[in-house]
Amino acid sequence: MQLPALLKPITMKTILPIILLCGFFGFSQQTFNLNWQQGINGAAASLNIATGDTVTWTWTNGSPHNVASRAASTESFSSETIAQTGYTYSYTFTQVGTNDYVCTVHPSSMFGTITVSSTMSNKERFSQNLKLFPTTVDSQTQLTSLYEIENVTVYSITGAKVYESKDVFSNIVNFDFSSLNSGMYVMKLNSTQGQESMLKFVKN
Repeated sequence: MQLPALLKPITMKTILPIILLCGFFGFSQQTFNLNWQQGINGAAASLNIATGDTVTWTWTNGSPHNVASRAASTESFSSETIAQTGYTYSYTFTQVGTNDYVCTVHPSSMFGTITVSSTMSNKERFSQNLKLFPTTVDSQTQLTSLYEIENVTVYSITGAKVYESKDVFSNIVNFDFSSLNSGMYVMKLNSTQGQESMLKFVKN
């Protein structure tokens, strides 16, 4: 059986973690970056973080944008409305809760949620921010990760290794699984920071 090909990543969401303070047991305050333009919304604009973590939004086109918390958000935050590629806005979250936010200029296509926990290890940040879409796969699917992915291994439900890719070094990975047989699979993921997690998906 021919192994599925790993496609080059598409830039949709850049989520590059920067370690600010290294603590014991993998706990630390970190900064996470999100690209910000029309069409970035939902899961692509949402994160699970801990108190003390910072999110930085970067304008990736020249249209006017802002970042503004919604009325029911746990914390209140708002940027200026700026039309400038490369402009950044940062906010450090200090309270446990859920923070829905939006670009008020493009509310139908630019929105997300930052969910804040009291503490979160780097392993928890990794596993809770892994997103595979779609999880029911006809051929292609995309993985996004808060931390850069180093290795990907896919196993059948019987434990047979059917796919492996090393030295991926990307936060966004696109796969073509068209050559896999129908059934359930387990994807093992290792980050460049040393975390490990598993995701399940179904191949039609």
